[in-house]
Amino acid sequence: MVYNKIKYVFRQDSSSRWVEEQIKRFKENPDDPQLACLTRIHNITIVSINPESYFVKYKKEGYIQIQGLDMDYYMHTAVIMEDGTIFYDLGGNGPNKDAIRAAFYDYCEYGKMPEWADTNADYIELDDIVL
Repeated sequence: MVYNKIKYVFRQDSSSRWVEEQIKRFKENPDDPQLACLTRIHNITIVSINPESYFVKYKKEGYIQIQGLDMDYYMHTAVIMEDGTIFYDLGGNGPNKDAIRAAFYDYCEYGKMPEWADTNADYIELDDIVL
């Protein structure tokens, strides 16, 4: 796994608006300490992703126990990676969830950045660096 660090996971059933507000808040200030208070899933390391169901096994920073993240458990889900790349809407109600989940898997497993990915980071392919 190339990219296995998730900074925040925001999930909601009732409305996508709350999740979108948290993404906006992150874009305005990625270091806002309130963001961690708004979600119980933050600063986690992906242990594995099932490529068929996209069930994520993860370990929370400072803990030994492995936990699970079911993408279909909530209707609206956003994952913000440690480098600022944002994947939204991975939840059960996402209109393009299958394509986004596949891109999320490829990103984590192979480091493949989708063209449409929302990112706050300056991303440079190693092949683009000229010495």
